[in-house]
Amino acid sequence: MITKPLFSVLVANYNNGSFLNELVDSLKAQSFQEWEIVIVDDCSTDDSRNYLEVFSKDSRVTVVYHDKNKGAAAAFSSAANNAASPFCGLLGADDALHPDALEKMYSAHRMYPDASLIYSDYYICDFALNKLGRSGWVKAIPDGESIINQRTVSNFVTFKKESYDKTEGFDSELRRAVDQDLYFKLEEVGKVVYIDEPLYLYRSNPNGISQLGSSSKALLWEYIAVLKAVKRRSETKHIFRSLFTFKQTLKQIYYFLAGYMLNWNSLNSDRGRLGLSFISILKKMLF
Repeated sequence: MITKPLFSVLVANYNNGSFLNELVDSLKAQSFQEWEIVIVDDCSTDDSRNYLEVFSKDSRVTVVYHDKNKGAAAAFSSAANNAASPFCGLLGADDALHPDALEKMYSAHRMYPDASLIYSDYYICDFALNKLGRSGWVKAIPDGESIINQRTVSNFVTFKKESYDKTEGFDSELRRAVDQDLYFKLEEVGKVVYIDEPLYLYRSNPNGISQLGSSSKALLWEYIAVLKAVKRRSETKHIFRSLFTFKQTLKQIYYFLAGYMLNWNSLNSDRGRLGLSFISILKKMLF
């Protein structure tokens, strides 16, 4: 039995109990076995605890329970804070990993010591996790470009823990797009590397936060994350500061306002949070 894991897989779970067996099984099937998994249950109301209590008997599995629902950002933040490995990867609670995902990511991080974020392509799968094909849009960021302008980063996303610790971490103010926000932050502290292979199995789940009816909300929160990144970079001598011009910033503001008004009736509880977040970041950018 290993005493210190070399790779931590971080999972934020909310009511995905029925998928957790497949997730854990995909870890047990890895060609690289020096891993741990940190699962944070964000106050699920389904039978997740029944599964988690069984998994926690394995010393490689750490389970953290939130006493109230705090959202994906807070759950992933708790997972990262409990990670014991130098390298971490993000895994959706209803998804799974390709058998050699950890081996290839571990090798890549060793090969690129100055990379803060390393990501791959993913397989689109049906509800039963049968592969349907590659994503078709995940690709490398061109040299000299930024993730802000080229948003082609997606699963499987991994990062160095020491790089993560240099950032503000996951933003609990964001209800969605918490992953994009982290990508922007990691880009600010190191290089971004792409592995042109599908190492992740992404389940087509109609209840997933990023799918179907949630897409417009996710996009609006992504605009908030972009504006926060622009603000952060404007205060430093960051290499990508000049790539996001005043004109482009105004365009993001316009896109947010247009989307906010067009989706007004469907935003529900996100309406107030989005509005307050937008006003807050706009004040910080102007004054």
